[in-house]
Amino acid sequence: MSMTIHLKHLVATFGERFAIGRLTLADLQRHADRRRELKFRGRRIGPATIRKELVSLRTVWNWAVPMGLVEGMFPPIKRVTLAKLEEKPPFQTRDEIERQIAWGGLSPRQIAELWSCMYLRPAEITSLLGHLKERATPSWLHPLVAAAAYTGMRRSELVRAEVGDVDLRSNSIIIRERKRKRGEKTTRRVTLHPTLRSILEVWLRVHPGGRLLFCQSGIVARSKKRIKTTGYRSNGRATTTKGRLATVQERTPLGQAMATAGLPPFKQRQVDQSLRHLGPRAFELYDWLLEADAGLKSTGLPPHTVLERLVVKLASGGR
Repeated sequence: MSMTIHLKHLVATFGERFAIGRLTLADLQRHADRRRELKFRGRRIGPATIRKELVSLRTVWNWAVPMGLVEGMFPPIKRVTLAKLEEKPPFQTRDEIERQIAWGGLSPRQIAELWSCMYLRPAEITSLLGHLKERATPSWLHPLVAAAAYTGMRRSELVRAEVGDVDLRSNSIIIRERKRKRGEKTTRRVTLHPTLRSILEVWLRVHPGGRLLFCQSGIVARSKKRIKTTGYRSNGRATTTKGRLATVQERTPLGQAMATAGLPPFKQRQVDQSLRHLGPRAFELYDWLLEADAGLKSTGLPPHTVLERLVVKLASGGR
């Protein structure tokens, strides 16, 4: 994905009909000069970003040489003149950052950079995990953050983690790597901290099922960013009856869920009759209840306000 974005910026500089085989150092310098005059989110494009774009082009060039698409050596990137890199602030505690901000004279960007370099001390990590345990939704967030805190797993490694990677007998977890050796998927084994072990034991008892360690059941609404990249614009919900039926079928069947919850058979029949009476509105009930649940847990609105909105939707059919 990153290389695709880099190449798009390069095409904007050179043009789609540029003869890449005639690429020179001057062309690379022209791209660097154009890019550093542009801004992204209010900041000029940094030299590190420009260098990554040139490295992406060099990677494509090195692939094209043995394929017979281009000839010769790629122009030396180190000869391209770039602005000096600004060293990021060192990692600091919260108290150190707050003292610097209190002195004054810092711009909002500099303050944001300081906060991005904050690290938590052991007591603060414990406090954060305690807060997540009480307030976090969804339920997998608490064990995921605990795994990151006690093992140092990267975000991508947390997403790839599988249930089988946790071995409570040997008190260890296998971490699936992709960055230690180029072109090779590797693993490392980390001993479980006693606190992390107890958290994972509780999580595995309520795990929704499936191969991945950190997951949840049901359908997850797509983010705004993904909507832009995929064109999906129905706010996470199918827009046709056929699509809604398909979505419901991917969830746990209602009859199975009621049986698992211990609902008596005569109650299950009553629920079926009510759903048939509701008709198409039944497909929206789940979304309304989910919205109300999220409102009670995270919006800060008074509970009676959230429930009143739910009652109004139920009475008006969502209009």
